[in-house]
Amino acid sequence: MIRSRRRGIALFMVLLTTFVLTMMVGAFFGVNQSNLATLGASFRRKEAMLVAETGINYVRYQLEEDQNWGRAGIPAFSNPLGSSGRVSSDGSGSTVQGDFSDGRGFVAVVSNRLGQGEAGGVPADAVQVTCKGHSGNFKVSLSVILKGQPIYDAAASTNGKINMVANTDWQIHSRDPIRNWIRANDDIHTPDILNDATRSMKFYSDVASSVPGVLWSRKDVFSGDTEKVDSSKIADMNAKINGITAPRSTVNNNLYDLRLTDLKVPDNTTTVTIPPGRYVVTEATAVPIKRVDHYDGLFGTYSGTTNDDQPAQAIRTLTFYPQGGGAPTVYYPSSELNRVRSTAGVRPPAFGTEVGGVVNPGGIPGFSYNFDTQKFEFAGNKQYKVDGDFSTGYEAPAVAGLPTVDPDIVFSSGTGSSTPPTFVNVTGNFHVTGTVTGRGALATSGNISFKADADLTAATTDPLVLYSGNNVTIDASGKNDVKFTGLVYAKNEFNVASTTPLTSVNITGSLVARNGGINMAAAKKVLMTYDQAYLEQLTKGLPNGRRRLSQMSWHIQ
Repeated sequence: MIRSRRRGIALFMVLLTTFVLTMMVGAFFGVNQSNLATLGASFRRKEAMLVAETGINYVRYQLEEDQNWGRAGIPAFSNPLGSSGRVSSDGSGSTVQGDFSDGRGFVAVVSNRLGQGEAGGVPADAVQVTCKGHSGNFKVSLSVILKGQPIYDAAASTNGKINMVANTDWQIHSRDPIRNWIRANDDIHTPDILNDATRSMKFYSDVASSVPGVLWSRKDVFSGDTEKVDSSKIADMNAKINGITAPRSTVNNNLYDLRLTDLKVPDNTTTVTIPPGRYVVTEATAVPIKRVDHYDGLFGTYSGTTNDDQPAQAIRTLTFYPQGGGAPTVYYPSSELNRVRSTAGVRPPAFGTEVGGVVNPGGIPGFSYNFDTQKFEFAGNKQYKVDGDFSTGYEAPAVAGLPTVDPDIVFSSGTGSSTPPTFVNVTGNFHVTGTVTGRGALATSGNISFKADADLTAATTDPLVLYSGNNVTIDASGKNDVKFTGLVYAKNEFNVASTTPLTSVNITGSLVARNGGINMAAAKKVLMTYDQAYLEQLTKGLPNGRRRLSQMSWHIQ
């Protein structure tokens, strides 16, 4: 009886436990059913988002390969997309469609204004991509504005180091509303603004932009020679430079390796060949001949007239010394002979050719020297080719009789984008002791160097580009200022060198030292101003229609 009663109680407890567990499991699924449904919806929404991003990335890739893609519609096509999808267009507009085997897909609409003005709500030189992605019944719509990037986006860019330690004040300005950068893939050394109150550095916007300037380095940023700007000093550094200090960046910054074919120069003009060598202004001597009447005797009886040589006088000449040796060619102007001529005439130098006020050395068309203005001129929309070294300057004689001059160089191809610019292509080194002005391009396979004050000036309609296959060096010893405007590209280093302090160095446009560094001599003020207008006028951009893009906005619906 007792055993039977115990078995009944045990059975009751088992049934009760089973009932309770069943109720608890049911309650659990009842409570979490909505959560499971929400989790599934979230997963589907995430899949739809990823598919939409795939569409955005596909369109971006096509545009970076060809900035004209989709501008006038997308031709019909159908191509594989990954291992389980296809992307296609029916050719009816600017739309592409992606479909995957599991039912996911996207539809992307492209509004391309790259290289064009603002229209239809799309900013100038930008593209709007609207992409709708779906996974099952869930849909996500993304709208992205991609902005075209210039070939170089900073006032100064280099794969090497930037050394500004010797300078008192470093100012970085920008005429671009969204870009104000200094970029180096190696260390940047600024003036010691953290420890020396007399030193300063700041970013400025010349177009009242609120976008801060950025001091960007793949390695380290130093205040002065040794004060590394680590995490404990970045806030102080940012306050002093009125911008953002970004050392040890993990973002890759590839500096495009500019080529001669990327420059906007005449393509279909006659090439003029200039012999390599030195074209120097120097001196020679001419002998004035004076008519002298002679009188003899007590009463001064006229006895005759002689033409007597007077002391030799220095006259200005132009001499060409061929590279590799050979006899020099000397030119002297009639105006110089007339200047020292006496009553019976003048005996010209023993060597040389008398010319007018403007001479074309060697009879080269378009290349001339003006004795009155002391300028060399490259005229017209020509390509001048020098197979070797080219230099102009002044050569002092053993005993100077005339003031020293530094002859200038002028590119006179006219103004305006409709006129092709003057292009001088030197396969060796290029050296000039005077100024270089005008609209055109100077390209060398070797070094470009400027002795003394290099004053390269241009307006946005009158730009100049310097392209060096090695170094660009300005020796400003004994001068106050260095100034140039346009695009300077050195495959190796850019240097401003001086044995004496400078008042100012003013660089407007963009400065690129691809493989070397940027080194600046001591100056009270260094002003670098980024102006994209020069890049647009001087370069064609990336070859084959390629374009770098940056994301301006991202909107999810």
